[in-house]
Amino acid sequence: MKDAVVLKTLGGEPGEFKLTVLVGGKGSEEPLSQSLGTIELVFPQGSAERINLSTTVENKIGFKPEIYHTFRGTEKTPPIFISLLFAGVVLTPWIVLIGLVWNAF
Repeated sequence: MKDAVVLKTLGGEPGEFKLTVLVGGKGSEEPLSQSLGTIELVFPQGSAERINLSTTVENKIGFKPEIYHTFRGTEKTPPIFISLLFAGVVLTPWIVLIGLVWNAF
């Protein structure tokens, strides 16, 4: 079964194929390309004839229309004064508690 999928994907042609990993992102102009080497595929005699290659693989696996995504904008953050005030309010009881424990010894 796996041979059939490989045969359909490659068009039934045995041979040597180059393996390359491409890694890219939203902000990168050029993807990072790393060659992994080559692989030679040899299929048993008559494999292509047993599999109906008339159904094109492009319909299932080939190029699809590009998908355009809409990303959310950056989230608004509170002003630094509000953030520091909140941090102070949260930490003040702990500082007082540590001070009371320190003076008890």
